[in-house]
Amino acid sequence: MSEFTRREVLAGLGAAAGGWVVLRDGDETVSGGVIEDGYPRAESVRPVMGGTYITAEGVEGYGTLGIGADRGGDPVVVTNRHVVDKGSDERPSEIEGRRVFQPEEPIGVVSEASTIGGAGSSDWAVIRVSESVARSTQALGVGSVGSSVSPSSGDRVVIDGARTGLLGGTVERESVDANFRGELYNDMIEYTVDENRDTAGNSGGLVGVIDSGRFRPVGLHTFAIGEYRYAIHWDDLPDDVDATATGATAAAPATEARVGGVIYARDGSGTHVWVANVGGALAERVVALADPSTGDIVDSTSVSLDPLARQAVTLDGRELSELRLQVGVTDIVVDV
Repeated sequence: MSEFTRREVLAGLGAAAGGWVVLRDGDETVSGGVIEDGYPRAESVRPVMGGTYITAEGVEGYGTLGIGADRGGDPVVVTNRHVVDKGSDERPSEIEGRRVFQPEEPIGVVSEASTIGGAGSSDWAVIRVSESVARSTQALGVGSVGSSVSPSSGDRVVIDGARTGLLGGTVERESVDANFRGELYNDMIEYTVDENRDTAGNSGGLVGVIDSGRFRPVGLHTFAIGEYRYAIHWDDLPDDVDATATGATAAAPATEARVGGVIYARDGSGTHVWVANVGGALAERVVALADPSTGDIVDSTSVSLDPLARQAVTLDGRELSELRLQVGVTDIVVDV
């Protein structure tokens, strides 16, 4: 194993058995509420893919494209309705037909939107992708998604948002009422996020769990109230929206290899590590578990990731140890 030459201590986060923790390195940052130049999620990614910046005609600000999907055989993408509306007083018919952009190039039009606020309403929009624009059923940081699942209190979740990139969180309650923009929402997923990060701009982004090395959605991030975050349930989307269908493979953003996230969980069989490359270059990584008192390596493996590739590996470490991820000369070290 290569000698670690530079170490960046990101956090000392404990993970309960089966719990997921998401870490980021300095390549995945935002400042002043605006996505930095060169940030992969702000770039034109073709085919269009989830986890990237999205906005609509006449709408100020931006949100997150959830993921590409099929609906009745047509290529679509999904996001929150409030990402593409001009106010909660708009009727769905006033939103349908509105042009949508990612980031500044048109990709399609809103084909259907939910009513918003009040019993039985939700906050979703389906965008029909133009025939000239290829769309992918992958999302930056999580790849292709599996079938949806229902969350439970205490579940660790991963958020794939344009504002934050990959972000970890914990479900507090799975069915609550909350108010946003003066409107009442029912049956929301309530969760908190690590470090209480600012999630403005993550609206419409996937929220899900990692299950056997696969991302499985539970909903779409929708809004924040204080320390709590809320998502609509995946089951609120129209029944015929299928995000597990095979779509075009997305092209990587024209950037260097980037650590999209390091996600790990501990259980009786070892430490399971999920690594993601959201850049446009080959990533060579060394993942290791070390004894924090001596620095001795307990177990390690080398991971070679193509652009936009993700991989789950298992290390044989069940006792308290450090997780190290080496990316070139930059190291990420965290207590597990």
